[in-house]
Amino acid sequence: MANEYLTFKNTTTITSIISLLFGLGFVLSPKEVLDIYDVPLSEEGYHVTKLFGAAFILIGLVLWFVKDLEPSDLRRNLSISFTVGNGLGAILTIINILDDDTDANGMEWLNVFLYGIIAAGFAYFAFMEKGETSKKTE
Repeated sequence: MANEYLTFKNTTTITSIISLLFGLGFVLSPKEVLDIYDVPLSEEGYHVTKLFGAAFILIGLVLWFVKDLEPSDLRRNLSISFTVGNGLGAILTIINILDDDTDANGMEWLNVFLYGIIAAGFAYFAFMEKGETSKKTE
C-alpha cells in the first residue's frame, strides 16, 4: 500500500517526460535554456548542447518504451544503470555548486533534486526488488 505510487511504470514515465522536455529544450533552444542557468557558451558550445539534448531524447524514448517491463534481470539492470547515472549527475552538480569559482543559482539545485529523486526511485527497483526478480526468472 505504501508503494502504491512508486511503480516502475510511474518512475520511468515521469523520468521519460523530464528527459524529453530537457532534451527538446537543449535541441530546439539551447541558448534560451542555458540562459536560465546563466551559462554563456560559444557557437561550438551550443552545438555540443544540442548533442547533449539528443542524448536526453534518446534516454526519454528508451524509458518510455520500457515502462511496462515486468520484474526481470533487464529491468533490474536498467534500474542499476539509471541509479548510477543519476546519482553521479547529482554528485557532479553538487561539486560544481560548491566550486568557489562558480555562481550557483536555483536551477542547479533543481538539477540536484531531480537527479537525486530519480536515482532514489530507480534504486528501489534495482535493489529492493532483487528477490522478486530472481523468483520470476527461475
